[in-house]
Amino acid sequence: MSDDLLPSHDGLTALLHRNTAHLVAAPDVLIRARTRGRQLQRRRHAMTAVATLVLVAGGLGAVASVVGPVSDRTEGFAAGDAFAPFVDHPTSGDLANDASYLSKVLDEWQRSHATSSNRDRGVFDDLRGEPHVVWAGTTEAGPAALVEQKAFLHRHGDIQLDREGVSTLLGFVGLNSRGAPTVVGDTYAAPGVNPSTA
Repeated sequence: MSDDLLPSHDGLTALLHRNTAHLVAAPDVLIRARTRGRQLQRRRHAMTAVATLVLVAGGLGAVASVVGPVSDRTEGFAAGDAFAPFVDHPTSGDLANDASYLSKVLDEWQRSHATSSNRDRGVFDDLRGEPHVVWAGTTEAGPAALVEQKAFLHRHGDIQLDREGVSTLLGFVGLNSRGAPTVVGDTYAAPGVNPSTA
């Protein structure tokens, strides 16, 4: 189509004005657009949370299949360290030999201490030994891992303990919104808490 068949800028403006002058936007169109945007954002966050829960549940299921029933394996471990049965195994899971993934998981475990909800309880203040990836595998929500590390837990006003001493910390690793490994939760063996609760 040649340019001389197209209306001029002024002609096009007049044509658009003539054909749309009767249209009036609803007074709440901006509010509705913002509300819809917030709904979509909340839905996206909810889906991320659900995916994380599925990932953690898959990780716990895999760990349970490796270590067996906790009640059958806790004998011989220090009192108050219900998580100890998780640690006496080489890394298992279909990603156990993925050195790059395991390295990222351990790096994320180290970084996560500063922002953990358990930081104020002092569970990371006296870490012992090196962290160990107990399980690393593929779940429906993506790669996941379970990390353990020993720590000496000290009594103070913000922590529940049966006793002071060396205990096992567990970290649950999933994916963040960018698809990178991230610690989605961590726990210690508080009184009355067992690994299935974690």
